[in-house]
Amino acid sequence: MDTRTQRCIQALAVPLLSTLCLATPMALSADAKSADNSAINTRDRGRSTLTPIDQSEAASDLALAALLRRKLLALPNLSMAGKNIKIITREGRVTLRGPVPDKAERSRIELVLAEAAGKASIDSQLEIAASR
Repeated sequence: MDTRTQRCIQALAVPLLSTLCLATPMALSADAKSADNSAINTRDRGRSTLTPIDQSEAASDLALAALLRRKLLALPNLSMAGKNIKIITREGRVTLRGPVPDKAERSRIELVLAEAAGKASIDSQLEIAASR
């Protein structure tokens, strides 16, 4: 290996190794929040509730889901969690799922989407997120 190649390898290796060394303690920190959502995954696997995979591909259901998503995103001062709730439509029925930060935001979302959905029934399964 010539000197130029060795210098290139060293120039790439030093930043890479120092990044790995700095990142490892953060990943192993005891203060890190647990990302364990096993209970939610188990619940969803049980098929007792709808998940995004259950979204109908019927044109009317897709149009309703798109309309509701637009109405949701048009709400001012909505949290990121609120913007990311799941909207699942099947046979004209709407299911809302996911965490929101508080009761006020949940009520706001439910009210606006129920109005936009018209005659479609809405099953709100929105959950208040646990405080950190």
